[in-house]
Amino acid sequence: AVFRNWKSNNQPLVIPNSVTSIGGSSFQNWSVNNQPLVIPNSVTSMGIFTFSDWRENNQPLVISESITEIDWYTFRNWEANNHPLIIPKSVTNIDNSAFENWSSNTHPLVIPDSVTSIGSRAFYNWQSVPYIEVQAITPPTLVNINAFDGQGNAPIYVPDESVDDYKTATNWVDLADRI
Repeated sequence: AVFRNWKSNNQPLVIPNSVTSIGGSSFQNWSVNNQPLVIPNSVTSMGIFTFSDWRENNQPLVISESITEIDWYTFRNWEANNHPLIIPKSVTNIDNSAFENWSSNTHPLVIPDSVTSIGSRAFYNWQSVPYIEVQAITPPTLVNINAFDGQGNAPIYVPDESVDDYKTATNWVDLADRI
């Protein structure tokens, strides 16, 4: 947590290509930082809260294509962000509250077919999202329906051949009216 709480820092964060892992809370609470964030492909893991609470950030986020898991709270509370979230196809697991409170985001939320597990509150409080597209043929494990709460009942689109599977899968069944 060396760089935690740099609330007024508004300089680009440059992560060198030599970095392979970013520890938990390292860049947490850069609340007024409004610079693009590029996580290079050398990074294969990030800890909990790594980039949470960048509340005023309204710049693009580029996540490494080497990341397989978005840990707990990693990008939580990017409240002002209104850029498309591009989850790389390398990601298989999106943990609890990973992208919670992107409340200003008006872009569709696309979850690639590589994702096999979605944690509690993962996309909670995306108040302005027009729709969610889940690309996986087999419904990902959904830990709790609150992963998609606070979205104004935005529709959830899934592959045509999988609609019935989603509507009957554990926890997805409780979102059937949105699918």
